[in-house]
Amino acid sequence: YLAVFETWSITSSLRERGANSPLSFNQIVHFIHPWEKYYISSLLALIICFLLFPLVYCNSKIQSILFIGFVIHSSLSISLVIISGLKSKILEKLISQNEESGMQNFWNYARIVFGVSFLILLAIDSYSPKENLSFFLKGVINLDMFSIFMAISTFPLGRLVYDLIKLLKKCKSNRFWLFFNIRINYFRLALLFSLLMCFFIYLAHENFIEKDSITYYKTNYSFLFYSTVIIISFLLEIIYLIIIKVRKSSHETKT
Repeated sequence: YLAVFETWSITSSLRERGANSPLSFNQIVHFIHPWEKYYISSLLALIICFLLFPLVYCNSKIQSILFIGFVIHSSLSISLVIISGLKSKILEKLISQNEESGMQNFWNYARIVFGVSFLILLAIDSYSPKENLSFFLKGVINLDMFSIFMAISTFPLGRLVYDLIKLLKKCKSNRFWLFFNIRINYFRLALLFSLLMCFFIYLAHENFIEKDSITYYKTNYSFLFYSTVIIISFLLEIIYLIIIKVRKSSHETKT
C-alpha cells in the first residue's frame, strides 16, 4: 500500500513529458503513453489493497481503529487519483494558486502526507489497548442481506459483461489498458469481488469460525465493508449511465 504512493511523482513526471505529445490515448486507441500505464497500475493497486485489507483484518491482530482509519485513508487516496485522472478543474485551481509548485511538487507533497499519515495510523494501532468483544457490532451477517446484494448486482455485472464483449470485438490490442481506462470498470470489478467475499464470509461465519472469538466478531465489520462497496458501486453505475445519456443527448442537440 505504501509503495503505491511512490509511483505518484513518477506518474506525474511522465504525464508532464507526454502532455505535448501529438498522440492521444483518446484519439489513437492503440497507443498508450507510459504515464497512462503507471496511472492505471497505481489506481488498480490501490483498489486491490483497499479490497484485500478487510480479509487481513479478520485474520490478524489489527484492531478496529486501524481498520476504520485505513478505509478512510484509502478512500481519500483513491478519490484523489481518480479526480486527478479526470483532470479536475478543482485540482487545477488548487495547484495554480502556488505558481512555484506545479503538478510534480503537488504529488510529491501528497505522497509524503499520505505515507506519513498511514504510518501514524499503524503507530496508533500498535499502542492502542486491546479491544473488548462488547465493542463489536453483532448480527450484521445474514442471508437476506446477501440476497438483496445479489439482486442489485445483476445490473452492473450485466453491463460489465456487455462492455467487455464489446471491447474484445472492437479492439485487437491493448485490451487490458483500454478496459481499465474506463473507470467505472474498477467499481464493477470491486462489486463482483465484494459480492464473492460477502458469500464466503457468510459461509465462514456460520460454519467454520469459532463463535464468540474475536475473528467471529471482526467478520461483521468486513461484511459491512463489502456491503457498502456493493451499494456504492451500484449507485455509481446509475450515475454513470445518467451522465452518458446526458452527454449523448447534448451531443445530438449540437449536431
